[in-house]
Amino acid sequence: MPAQKKVSVLWQIIFTYVPILDLWAFYRIKKLRKLVLYVMLPSVIFGFVIGVSLGDGLANGPHKVFGLYIAGIGFLVLTNFLMMRWSRQHNRQFDQQ
Repeated sequence: MPAQKKVSVLWQIIFTYVPILDLWAFYRIKKLRKLVLYVMLPSVIFGFVIGVSLGDGLANGPHKVFGLYIAGIGFLVLTNFLMMRWSRQHNRQFDQQ
């Protein structure tokens, strides 16, 4: 159930590192659909494209695998940024009431 009060931004960020809890954390602040649209869908598409281009793996060059790791870190940073921003935005709603 979405949170009807302020949420702890620190705990929300910690939850982004735990599978399943990250989905629940975004659901709590009513931003799960945006997470899927902005982070998960592009991540899957990018992973698929890089995976197809790798073909037989390291035989094509380790630089492509490294690029996949860098992209994963980038998506994690984006997820944390969005969680922090949207959690603060969620909390501001309750300051104005």
